[in-house]
Amino acid sequence: LELMWQSWQGQAPNARKLNRRLARIDAAASGCLTEGEVFALASASSITAFTEFPIGIATTPWGSAPLTCRVPIAYRPLTPLTRALQFECQTPPIRYLGNRVRVLVAECIPTSDVVGRLSRSSWAVTQGLGDAGIELRVVDCDGLDALRRAIGETPADILVISAHGWFDRAVNAAGFICGTGRVLDQEFGPLPPVVFLSACHVWPRGTGAVRVASLLFRQGAVAVIGTTVPADVRNKSLLTVRLLA
Repeated sequence: LELMWQSWQGQAPNARKLNRRLARIDAAASGCLTEGEVFALASASSITAFTEFPIGIATTPWGSAPLTCRVPIAYRPLTPLTRALQFECQTPPIRYLGNRVRVLVAECIPTSDVVGRLSRSSWAVTQGLGDAGIELRVVDCDGLDALRRAIGETPADILVISAHGWFDRAVNAAGFICGTGRVLDQEFGPLPPVVFLSACHVWPRGTGAVRVASLLFRQGAVAVIGTTVPADVRNKSLLTVRLLA
């Protein structure tokens, strides 16, 4: 699925090919599960997945939609394994995001890029969320130092990093671009508890790649949301705004 998306290189997705590939994933997932396990997945109120397999995009035999459309799924990073064990041996702190939620949007795409302009225009919709308790601030970050300053100087409960993503299969790593530099395992300092990576394929799962999304946990993030394949900036922005709302 990841290879197919990359081969399109910005072209309109082919629905028939996509559905055929998803059907293969459905068959692979169903073939690994017993009838009791399928029933457990269908009945679960939430799923914690210790696997590199993107089980959320699979439709089980008893379902009519992918699992991720019916139940919240939390994937636990398995690489490196030592960090995965450390992650499971500690209880994350409880964060109450109730009365007032502070959101920092770090725009890492320049305004000269049409994607950057589309992304910025989408945040205008959030201006009406102030009465609902959403305090949103958008900061332009033309480089890694600017991104570090924005994170360090702006108190936030949720960090949204809007950027272009990169996935290099030659080195089996995936990250995002800030300014003109690639970001993978750079240190940012303490991160807010929730991080949205609004960028393409920052969390591929097919080859066990080293991914920036997994590495953010070691810097204080409790929950990280990222994409497994390339995505349209308008869809990503709409999804992020709806999640905040």
